[in-house]
Amino acid sequence: MAKSKAQMKSMKMDSSMKHNIPTGVKVISILDYIGGAFGIIFGLIFILGGGAIANWATSIPGASRGLVGAGLAVIGVVLIIFGVLGILLGRGVWKGRSWARIIQIILAVLGALGALGKLFTGHFGGIVSLALNVWIGWYLVYNKEGKRYFS
Repeated sequence: MAKSKAQMKSMKMDSSMKHNIPTGVKVISILDYIGGAFGIIFGLIFILGGGAIANWATSIPGASRGLVGAGLAVIGVVLIIFGVLGILLGRGVWKGRSWARIIQIILAVLGALGALGKLFTGHFGGIVSLALNVWIGWYLVYNKEGKRYFS
């Protein structure tokens, strides 16, 4: 079962495309890595610093040191989980996995909607978030180079 020259050339192009990662894909992946790293760092801060904050919280009438400490630990664990998932998503984007592209598009749409909500409530810091999320969504949905990398 011999393959035609066109099929062989197409296979070569596809495999070389995976080695030539488009700049936009690199940027999106690196942003995922950075976000994941911050999630892990802040998760560890919440877990490790929860005891100190819980001691401070006892000065507030009605606050329970154990409840505050446990709550901060739970938040820390959730942040670490999301951080690890962010790093895995970044790796999937870098490797050109279609599941990562789909998840990234969904997160970009949700991020853009959240940024619009910030803008409507008067928080103009949402402009950067809106621009970034719209760009990510556009790049992964409409940009030929971006779409071809994930095919």
